[in-house]
Amino acid sequence: MRDISISYGSYYTAYEGEPVVYVVFPSNAKVSSAVGITRAYQVSPRLHRILVFGKEPEEIIRAKEEVSRAISIVNAFREDLAMEVVKAAIDSQVMLYPESGAWFGVIENSLDARIGIIVGIDGEFDQFTKLLSKVVSEGVIPVNGQERIIDALLVVVLSRTQLTNDIVRSVVEPVSRLSWKLVLGPVTDFTYFSVFGSDRIDELRSIVIGSRLERLDRVPREYSVFLERLNDYRDEVLAFRDRVRQRVLQHTMAIRRGAKESKDAVIRRIVEAWVKGENLEDQPEVFRDDSGKARISTVELSFINYLRSLGKQNFTTKELEYLIRRLYPTHLWREFRESDLIKLLSLRGGLLLPINDNLTEYAPYTP
Repeated sequence: MRDISISYGSYYTAYEGEPVVYVVFPSNAKVSSAVGITRAYQVSPRLHRILVFGKEPEEIIRAKEEVSRAISIVNAFREDLAMEVVKAAIDSQVMLYPESGAWFGVIENSLDARIGIIVGIDGEFDQFTKLLSKVVSEGVIPVNGQERIIDALLVVVLSRTQLTNDIVRSVVEPVSRLSWKLVLGPVTDFTYFSVFGSDRIDELRSIVIGSRLERLDRVPREYSVFLERLNDYRDEVLAFRDRVRQRVLQHTMAIRRGAKESKDAVIRRIVEAWVKGENLEDQPEVFRDDSGKARISTVELSFINYLRSLGKQNFTTKELEYLIRRLYPTHLWREFRESDLIKLLSLRGGLLLPINDNLTEYAPYTP
């Protein structure tokens, strides 16, 4: 029977009385009426595989196993689900640690924005909202007992008992009205909310199935819809990461100096150009306006506003350096350091006033 077909495996044979050839095609096959066949049938791809091979191929079996695992993870609605959704969102595994009824993690890269991750599952949303409000105001999250500074935030909220819109009203909207780290801008510029209420469990399940299936070397075509849903979700998060990266870069500081020029000399030259209202073409845009004239950078202005918002009269140098690290992406500042910002502010007509002779304490200028 093998010799009568140029594509062995596309038929199934059986004998009833006198020899009769039965040809069974998958349902998506194009069968020409010119083909001389005694009897021909079209069946589902799955039944066709069973008829031809006697069982389903290994790739189908493995795909079904991953689908079953995904469904179990979603049904359990526990930590494994938090890990799986985060992996689906960012295409990498991140360790999550429990704290205050939620799971916390951080994506860190020395050349990119530090993104905090908070996942809430079927918790008390009033408490969760207070937790988020604290994080977006301070810019730090607890991870495995340590304080970690972040530049942006990915929030995932999962619930089997509340509708998506109800969660948005009770969690997302109140937090979105806040300012990121009090002075850096709207929370929505720095935070991505991913909310799956009881009305979106099917969508959540599809994403988790896609995340499990992509671990396979080969995914059967009939399961591709789950990969498409996963990629749609991941693209949304990736678009946020691209946007927030550009937003975070607005708070970077850098200077350009000649081979024999010290940082102190450049800082004084920047301040001098600002005092005289001169152009400053040889320095980064952060120190000049659209016309090229020297200006006070947005980082300097926001930091002074931040210090005033704390309601404290004076700060030690170590306190100022810590607050600068907590507020800005200093890991992207290259050679410009926290101490350079303090010096720059103290030269800006007293925006930051030294209050002792050895320059270890300062007070923000209050008009």
